[in-house]
Amino acid sequence: MHATTFSRRITLPQNTRYFRKTGPHSSLLARTGQGLSAGSIISIGDPEPVVYDYRDQIAVPFLMYDEIFYMIVTEIGLSELVN
Repeated sequence: MHATTFSRRITLPQNTRYFRKTGPHSSLLARTGQGLSAGSIISIGDPEPVVYDYRDQIAVPFLMYDEIFYMIVTEIGLSELVN
C-alpha cells in the first residue's frame, strides 16, 4: 500500500516526461526515458522537493502500473502547480 494520497486530478497540457526516484528514501530523480502525452489525465500527490540534474526541483508524484513516478512541476506547464 502506498502512503502517498493521489487526490488531485490534472490534465497534462503538453507532453511531459516522468522520472523515478533512485531509491526508496532518496530525493534524487532518474530518467525513465518515458513520458505521457498531452491530454493525459492523471491523479497527483502533493508537490515535494527533489534533485534532478544537480538542481533542486519540485516534483509531483503519480501512480502508474502500481509504481510511483514523478513529474517535475515546471515541465508540466500548469502555472497553478508552481505556486
